Amino acid sequence: QGNPYQVNVNYRGFTASPLLGTPQGLSVFLDGVRVNEPFGDVVNWDLIPQQAIDTMQLIPGSNPTFGLNTLGGALAITTKNGRDHPGGEAQIMGGSWGRKSAQIEQGGTIGQNASRIGDLNDGPAYAYNLGAQLVWNLLDFGRIRAQIAAADARNEAAFASYERTVLAALEETEGALVTYNRSQQQAQALFDAAVSAERAANIARERFKVGISDFLAVLDAERELLTARNQLAQSQTAAATSLVGVYKALAGGIDGEAPAQTAAR
Repeated sequence: QGNPYQVNVNYRGFTASPLLGTPQGLSVFLDGVRVNEPFGDVVNWDLIPQQAIDTMQLIPGSNPTFGLNTLGGALAITTKNGRDHPGGEAQIMGGSWGRKSAQIEQGGTIGQNASRIGDLNDGPAYAYNLGAQLVWNLLDFGRIRAQIAAADARNEAAFASYERTVLAALEETEGALVTYNRSQQQAQALFDAAVSAERAANIARERFKVGISDFLAVLDAERELLTARNQLAQSQTAAATSLVGVYKALAGGIDGEAPAQTAAR
């Protein structure tokens, strides 16, 4: 991954990685304790000090004994102890980009040594060899700066994702409002047309009753009225559908005007 503190271990196509979301296929044990995290089975390699590692053993194959996702094998890491690794060691490193690191290791033993069992509790029976083992990252400023830079990058990515989400929501809301406004205007225009068609049909009936026009004019007027009412019904359906789109864009909570009423029959 380009980060010395977040490395991937690959074996036969299976991975043990600290990156969440990576398909994990290796189980890692540190002194017999499984260190794969419960969430995602990731392995935080930066929490295992390299100076404290004594041996590493790879057990290939899929074995449910080693836990979930042990598809490729298990990696057993054994750390040093004061009895097998007495004495001390110091290591200081430096590199580009201001990277500095220092590690101190010290091992020892505390126990009793006597020729007879009865003398074990006496003072002279105690043997000292400078305490336990200590591994300490002293001047790892480069790593700290890298972690800060990674956190800043994650924050910027999260903010950019938030901006994209807000802009998409605003665009969707604006489009829904424009569609609803147009459908309302169209419904109102068709409502007026239906009212005019109904008035024309009434006049045609009155003219037929008094004998001024024939029945064909009445049929034409009724046909125009039926067409206007049909178009008005379709427009009202479209207005209701666009109103539903507005509610979906705004997640509800607004009061919209009712579509234009149907022309009186």
